[in-house]
Amino acid sequence: MLRRMSAASGVGVISLLGAGCSVSSDDGSGDTGQLAPPSFQASLLDWYAEYDAEEPLSYLDEEGSLETVTYNGTDYEVLRDAHYGPHGERTSMDVFLPPTGPTAAPVVMFIHGGGFRAKDKTDIGGRESVVVGYLEQGIAVASINYRFRSDGGSETVVEPAWDCKGTAADNDGCRLDVIYRDGARAVQYLRYRSEDLNLDPTRMAAWGRSAGSQIATWVALVPDLAVADHPDPVLRESTRLQVVGHTNSQVTGPSHLWPDLVEIQPADASSTCDNVALWMRLGEEEPTGYNDALQSYVDDLYDSPGGQDLLRIVDFLELLDADAPPFITTSPVRDHTCEQLTAMSDDELRGNLVHHPRHGEPLYQRCLDENGPSECAIVTDVQDSFTGEETLVLSEDEAHAAEFIAGWLLTEG
Repeated sequence: MLRRMSAASGVGVISLLGAGCSVSSDDGSGDTGQLAPPSFQASLLDWYAEYDAEEPLSYLDEEGSLETVTYNGTDYEVLRDAHYGPHGERTSMDVFLPPTGPTAAPVVMFIHGGGFRAKDKTDIGGRESVVVGYLEQGIAVASINYRFRSDGGSETVVEPAWDCKGTAADNDGCRLDVIYRDGARAVQYLRYRSEDLNLDPTRMAAWGRSAGSQIATWVALVPDLAVADHPDPVLRESTRLQVVGHTNSQVTGPSHLWPDLVEIQPADASSTCDNVALWMRLGEEEPTGYNDALQSYVDDLYDSPGGQDLLRIVDFLELLDADAPPFITTSPVRDHTCEQLTAMSDDELRGNLVHHPRHGEPLYQRCLDENGPSECAIVTDVQDSFTGEETLVLSEDEAHAAEFIAGWLLTEG
């Protein structure tokens, strides 16, 4: 069984939660002199205190340019290449705007997949029907780039490199905690630009695909990262979302935890199929191997206070609590058994195992436990709590997520 940090209990977290605490002996008054540990929000703000702290603000001049696109005979404005951060095109976005109405528009942000190392914001072009569906309901749609991770690392990175380039052309990639924070910055930028883009800062959502869904889900589940007196006005804005869609994605950030959390089913009760062998083929079976996204050997993470803090921060399954916004998880992938997966080639196995529909089950169940069925939904080959259909068209999983997200955004209005 793999070791795991707990956001609720603080087990194993030393450096962040120990900060600021003093201890004295009990004098009989009942006051031990101990300061209460800082909240998880305070710990996060401390962790991210140096994030873009000294970057120039000239990126704010890169406000993007408007162009017109036509969908179903209707013209819409699109803001292209607005820079939401100081890291060039890696922190840029496009925003599709509905016709100006009497009230500000809700906005949903799309975050592309690609294993944190491929694709870009133009990936939304393959989702025209989903985009048009939102626009026709008066909901704006943003699509963002974000910085990428490195490949083929071999040394544990203790401190995050906040100024990492995160480009696919070099090995100056970013760690997962930095990449996740870029997603939260994009939400803050949309709030920062809400007045001039006629967006409603109180009705904001996100969804993504695969790696992008990890980012969206993390942003939705962490406490607010706004810093009221930050020199960058964007980082003063709230990061909170009102609803989130987790589509074709993973159960949590640290991939070495997936084998314990994703319960692949055998063909029958007498099966001797080895689930661990499946993960071994992908290199995710050992808690000691090198993790490119975390830029560390996993054992090094558990053996250091800072590493334990990092695991706690990026384990978004553990962060799903009663403060979470409405949540839907969907998958277009079939519920392949252990035997079916074993028979696949390595390339086929990777896509089907990393995106297996049972990644969503622990998230959905935790959502139910914390928030109840009215705010939680799942649409997969395993379960379908949302549509009630007997025969689910799995390829329409993003359409189901869009219906859920739009329903909450418009209800909130």
